[in-house]
Amino acid sequence: MQALLDRYNAAGIFPAASPSAAGDGWYALPDLTGASLADRMRMFVELSGCPPETAAAHLAGWTTGSFSRLLVWAYRTERRVPLLTAAGTALHGNPGGWFDGVAVDRPQLAVLPGDPLVGEPGVHPVDNLAEALTSTVRTLAEPVVDTIKEQSRLGRRTIWALVADTVLGAFHADEPPGPSTARAAAEAEELLAGAGPLAVRRRWAGPVPIAAACCLAYKRPGLEYCERICPKLDEQTRAQQITEWLATAA
Repeated sequence: MQALLDRYNAAGIFPAASPSAAGDGWYALPDLTGASLADRMRMFVELSGCPPETAAAHLAGWTTGSFSRLLVWAYRTERRVPLLTAAGTALHGNPGGWFDGVAVDRPQLAVLPGDPLVGEPGVHPVDNLAEALTSTVRTLAEPVVDTIKEQSRLGRRTIWALVADTVLGAFHADEPPGPSTARAAAEAEELLAGAGPLAVRRRWAGPVPIAAACCLAYKRPGLEYCERICPKLDEQTRAQQITEWLATAA
């Protein structure tokens, strides 16, 4: 597992991952329910000047994205899925209210039959690696969704849509503008289609998947709608932004 984490960190994906929550500022994932996550939300409201629902939407993505990016990277790059557990997963809190690190404590590893690691301690061959990925995301995300539902005015369906957007974003985060982004996002859509609450309705604009839920960033002082993907954008502006985005790949 350490070698996998080293390769993940070498890829430069945020947040960095470590095998243990050593030092100050770490939150065990089970503790990020109730008061702890509510405190992070209030901190972000005070620091950013945004309304509580924006903080809730952001924390939904930041919290679940912290472990989803590692899981998605391992699935796509290594064809393996760390079977993270809530008890063995911790997030490092940033003074700005968000999270900038994830620690995973000796998780089991799901692999496909024929993987060279089959037979090693803690390695489990599975026939459906995609199911291992989505079930792990759902298990870790569910208490986070429950807490944000209790602590905000966001509905459960909206919060799950924010989580789905985070997972989909992890699939195409490192892809260049154009067809490869669309292929990666389409792969995520197919994978999420059978994943219970992560299966959401999504519109597309050419090669661009539009967010299933608005992150409400435009309600933060000085910010506007997210480029290209915001569901609130007018279509003329979106088309112009997509054209400019695609031009950066030329």
